Amino acid sequence: MIDILIEKLMEDTKKQSIAMHYKKADTTLTESKLGGVPFIPEGGEWPVNTKDGSKLYFLIQLNFEEMPHMEGYPEKGLLQVFIANDDLYGADFDNEANQEGFRMLYYEDISNPMAEEEIVKMIPEPDEDEYLIPFESNDSYSIYFKLRSVCVSINDYRFDDFYDSIKEELPKELVAEEWFNLDDNILSELYKDKRIDAVGSRIGGYPFFTQSDPREYNDDLKDYELLFQIDTHGGIIMWGDSGVANFFIKKEDLANKDFSKVLYNWDCC
Repeated sequence: MIDILIEKLMEDTKKQSIAMHYKKADTTLTESKLGGVPFIPEGGEWPVNTKDGSKLYFLIQLNFEEMPHMEGYPEKGLLQVFIANDDLYGADFDNEANQEGFRMLYYEDISNPMAEEEIVKMIPEPDEDEYLIPFESNDSYSIYFKLRSVCVSINDYRFDDFYDSIKEELPKELVAEEWFNLDDNILSELYKDKRIDAVGSRIGGYPFFTQSDPREYNDDLKDYELLFQIDTHGGIIMWGDSGVANFFIKKEDLANKDFSKVLYNWDCC
């Protein structure tokens, strides 16, 4: 029954997205990875929390040459994220673009790496009792990419509008004043359908939330699109209680390779 609805959503909202999968492995300085030793250019410095001067922790780096190309995204270079070792993982929920407690860095030229042994000396080693970040930063995971087409996710604030726009073309069993007032059996199918749940780690496409879309109640954020998201993966990374982290960017900033105003949000159950 819901195939008709999802086919219409795919027709009207289809986007490309790159799924990310992780495998524990030794990694080179410039390859895509979660955790481990990041690329630092010769003469570069380790990012710090500008509120207290403490070192941030390396979360992820994405090498655009290693993944399928998507329109609007760089074709080369490294994008990195570092986060703070605190109970909010460096996020500022009053100002998601505030990079005091996290840092997003982009290097178009990665031909001049610092020696790995020198980078290793920079990596922070917190006391076990003060270790709050959601992953073991010394563990290194290679990232594998798969391009796929996706439609708007049920968590995206625009899902309501898209549903309203196609109601007249749907069978009466799939029509309600609000989609969440549909028959319970249909809703159960809808929530379980992996074509619109957007779970998992991904680049581009539509986001997943365990709570709600932070863009829904703030008009200033509605021109931000999903840059990438990192979902909880058992034994690898855990955002609070099985949560997910999202990073959003404006299309023009992405086109200009300007990652200084990216929104960082995470939530959990």
